[in-house]
Amino acid sequence: MKKYLFFLFTVLCTLSLFSCSDDDNKDGSNPDEPWKQISNDYSGDKLDLQLGGTALTGKTVTLEATSADRVKVTLEKVLPGTETVTVDATLTVTKAEVVATSYLFQGETKVDSRTLVVNGSIKSGVLSLSIAISIDSPIVGKWALAPNVLTDTNGDGVINEMDYNPMGGAFFLSLETADGNITFEGQSVPCPMFCLMADKKAEAFLEASLQEVSFEKDGRVVFTYMKDGQTLPLEGIANYYVKEQMLYMTLDIKTIIAMLMTKSDNNPFAGLEQVIALAENGIPLGLAFSEDGQNGTLLINTEMAQQLLPALAPVFQLLPTLMPDEPEKLAILEQIATLAKDVPTYKEFIVGMNLVKK
Repeated sequence: MKKYLFFLFTVLCTLSLFSCSDDDNKDGSNPDEPWKQISNDYSGDKLDLQLGGTALTGKTVTLEATSADRVKVTLEKVLPGTETVTVDATLTVTKAEVVATSYLFQGETKVDSRTLVVNGSIKSGVLSLSIAISIDSPIVGKWALAPNVLTDTNGDGVINEMDYNPMGGAFFLSLETADGNITFEGQSVPCPMFCLMADKKAEAFLEASLQEVSFEKDGRVVFTYMKDGQTLPLEGIANYYVKEQMLYMTLDIKTIIAMLMTKSDNNPFAGLEQVIALAENGIPLGLAFSEDGQNGTLLINTEMAQQLLPALAPVFQLLPTLMPDEPEKLAILEQIATLAKDVPTYKEFIVGMNLVKK
């Protein structure tokens, strides 16, 4: 009997040892499977994250090592317009005699029009992750403002101002109110006349300032404008992506406000949480192309405007604080703000830009 008890005791001890060995495997302490140790959530000072060359903070990246040469990379609220993205990546373990073991991984996935390539490394428990973006869309390239070419639209045999096409050229605006009139600068003006007047002013402003819009393949938007006779680039404030026939423009609101701000003792970001969230995820614009892809149109229609304008209302309220020394511009912006507020009552509202590929 003692022999059997001794045998049973030996078996139980052996099973216990094997059980401990299994637990070691699960928590990644098994020296034969060091790759398991990288499975974790990385954030704060344990994460160095860059998207398209721009550092991102306040984000979380999750790694799940599935084998010695594969790892799943999960990005939470990192890519604008997408809550979660998972990338299946190859994993390489690098061992050295002096320095600690390091891990390298690389993977690729496609999200709407964007191809993402992730390159990462883990050293001393810190994850360094770089995400490169490549966009596949006809919008990629350099675009100029579309010229307004007059034709005999009314068929009277004479081409003059009466043939002006408000929907042509670089800028267009079409709106219709319930009574067919709109109040602007204290006067009631028929909608078509107001659209024509606004169209001409906007066309003149754009032609004198904006020279080119470049939608880069990596998702950046570069504006080229004229100032004091010089052609200057404006970049670092806008990015874009294309999804379901829509172009989403993401804006760095904080940088834009910092550029505009002249004199302000108040917090310029107070009350802008909804605007900032909208700008980070992307402002939706309708997107259309000609058959040959050489002409493009970006627009906002009535339904889109009704959704966007309430979110943008705090920006209009903030403008007097940001531009106290420019009363003429403020007066125009106040008129635009008044019109924007009434958009939900309009029967039709379409505003946009026509571009020509260079």
